[in-house]
Amino acid sequence: LRAPPTEEATAGVDIARYGADWSCMAIRRGLHLEEFIKWHGVDTVETTERVMAEANRYGINPKRDLGTKGTLRTRGVLIVDEAGLGAGPSDMLRRTHGYHVLGFNSARRARRHKQFHNRRAEAFFGLRDKLMEGTVAIPHDVELWAELIATEYFENDQGRLQIEKKDQLSARLGRSPDKADACAMCFSDDAYSRRVRVGSMVN
Repeated sequence: LRAPPTEEATAGVDIARYGADWSCMAIRRGLHLEEFIKWHGVDTVETTERVMAEANRYGINPKRDLGTKGTLRTRGVLIVDEAGLGAGPSDMLRRTHGYHVLGFNSARRARRHKQFHNRRAEAFFGLRDKLMEGTVAIPHDVELWAELIATEYFENDQGRLQIEKKDQLSARLGRSPDKADACAMCFSDDAYSRRVRVGSMVN
């Protein structure tokens, strides 16, 4: 199931470098997640180039002159995990290449900070709510569902909902939950806060 191609695309980008972890892009149009794109074994410069190539394929474009009064605009949004390895590519995509980039930092304070421990918990619970309400469509992807179902949470000492640490989940899965992270970013509140145009997490 695909949204009309006229709908601007949004990509959630979880960045890795060398080693066993994969970089992953989750691409959606509207409320339809259309594709996951994964790669690994390259440095952050090559990763930035790959993100741009895949973004352009989906019509996520950097600033360009529209020809009317010399105004500039972008099309589509990249939501990039800016913590750790993602900081460099995020800056290059935004400042050097002119893409509309929203930085996602999982450790940052949640918007609904009385309910959620951090932005990561808020994003995952937001995705869960959308799935339970049936307001988003995601592909039948065995890896993605395995990662979502395996993700555990708890109520911390402050009474806030908190997602287990990523390395704990990775140890159980035997791999990093790259698709789940990219998907949660793709549908996070960050994706809706600024528009370019004017138990178990899953039961």
